[in-house]
Amino acid sequence: MNEITFVCDRGSNLLKALEDYQVVHCFPHRMNNILKRTFYSAGTREKKQRKQKKESLKKNRNDDQSNWNNSNNDDDNDSLMYYDDRDSSESESDDDIVLDEKFVELALRSLSSSPPERDHVNVFEKNLPPYAAQILATIVRCKQLCCYVNWNPMLEALKKPTIKQEIIVRWLTMSQLFESILSSYSALTSIASEKGALHTLPTIDVSTVATINGLFLPWKEVIERVQATNTPSLHIVVTSYWYLLESLVVTKDEAADKAAKGVVFFKRRARQLLKAMFSLHDLHWIAAVLNPHTRMLKHATDVERAHAYCLVRARIVKFMEVAQIDNNEEVLSSTATSLTPPPRKKFKTYTTQFHDDTGLGETSSNMTIAKRARRELEIYLQLNLTNCKYLNDDIDNPLLFWKEQEHVLPNMSRLAKQVFSIPASSAAVERAFSSAGVIISQRRTNINPSTVNDIILVRSAADYLKTHI
Repeated sequence: MNEITFVCDRGSNLLKALEDYQVVHCFPHRMNNILKRTFYSAGTREKKQRKQKKESLKKNRNDDQSNWNNSNNDDDNDSLMYYDDRDSSESESDDDIVLDEKFVELALRSLSSSPPERDHVNVFEKNLPPYAAQILATIVRCKQLCCYVNWNPMLEALKKPTIKQEIIVRWLTMSQLFESILSSYSALTSIASEKGALHTLPTIDVSTVATINGLFLPWKEVIERVQATNTPSLHIVVTSYWYLLESLVVTKDEAADKAAKGVVFFKRRARQLLKAMFSLHDLHWIAAVLNPHTRMLKHATDVERAHAYCLVRARIVKFMEVAQIDNNEEVLSSTATSLTPPPRKKFKTYTTQFHDDTGLGETSSNMTIAKRARRELEIYLQLNLTNCKYLNDDIDNPLLFWKEQEHVLPNMSRLAKQVFSIPASSAAVERAFSSAGVIISQRRTNINPSTVNDIILVRSAADYLKTHI
């Protein structure tokens, strides 16, 4: 168990159960929660207090009719600012972290922007500027269109994409909602006009939706790639992190465009939250170095690059030491039967304490292992990859490269097999549990566990054949 690396979210139950083991937190889970905080969708203390206040007002609505009417008005006015209280779940409150001013200040310094950015993280929802509140209002209206999914057959008759419903726990589906609206909103308004229900349809600025969708696209691209289960994904985390940071940089044109002030606000907020809420694990750096496409870490700082190479060398040394111990045990076992006379006692003088140590064999061996590890890493970094078959293929699977190099770089090949067996996401396990939840219903609670395993295997094989044949 101590040699297993667990990939999970930050739920308190999992953290407690795995506190004695090596854990790499799920990258897509963190990105999802960063998006939730960016658009004020996380279960914050302020929002929870507001929920409790609403519930108490609704319970006492018969006692005071005026209070009931006022609470209704409050709901109408606040629906744009607190547009998705329903998105917050108790299970996700474990992933909330406190971002105080000092913590955010350190994150802002690391962004190295000139001039320094203002703190967009600790801006309360009620204090949002109007142009930022308008972005949330647009998202609200887009989500309200989910009420018209029963019109999807009419959209299909017009050969238009149907309106996709946003799923509560996954912000990735928000991008799908925006894309469906961009493709079908004009057709939807035509249908509403024919039915005489145009006044019930939320008024949506399509250009604003397109701008918001452009903000979501990099996140969608990253999360979909990292959640892949048929190929290694851990080496993608570092480059995905860099890609998201670059995609959230505000350009000069955007900063000068008054119409884009709302999106600029949320881009800066998302970038600051990404820097403050996510930190790269040592295994992320090791996987990035072991990826031949990113072995030089050209976008990393000198300190980060030196740290990553040091981590790889330490892992190689560990492999070599284990191999040496195994060899020594074999030698000892073969010579255990031979009897040797006890060593002769040596005469010591008062100068003996100043003599050099004679047991240099172990130190010399350790130095040799360190030099060999350094040399193997240098060979890898200087390797000419122009004739490498793996780099000429479109398949992003570094294990194919290390299969070619296992005779040239044996220790690094073993390290690559170990590291790339660790996924960047817990999506595969969650899909298996989701499939099991569909299979085991209230009517099939007595189904044999081995039968459940067989059914899940058949479903997985069927999905694999659909995508690969």
